[in-house]
Amino acid sequence: MNTRHFAGALALFGLLAGSGAGQDLETFRPVADQGAAERAKLVQDDPPAIHLNSDRMERFREAMRPFYYDPDRYDTYLEQLGIEYPTVREPEPDGSDREN
Repeated sequence: MNTRHFAGALALFGLLAGSGAGQDLETFRPVADQGAAERAKLVQDDPPAIHLNSDRMERFREAMRPFYYDPDRYDTYLEQLGIEYPTVREPEPDGSDREN
């Protein structure tokens, strides 16, 4: 059981037992973390796992092409999508635009 699972189980136990889960967790955290070391799952030389999405990319590449950013034609990506940002609205005279 790793540290996160232990902490989650301990917090659940604290809730079920009716005691403060936070207090129990702080009491046992040093014990749970003792000797625990994080190990890197990826190293710097690992290539990106693009092969995992290759079938999706083949299916959707053409459909996505219109959404690729074209810096020669547009100043920003939002402009290319036709989105005006930031949007600023004029206040309504009767105040109906205010949130309660």
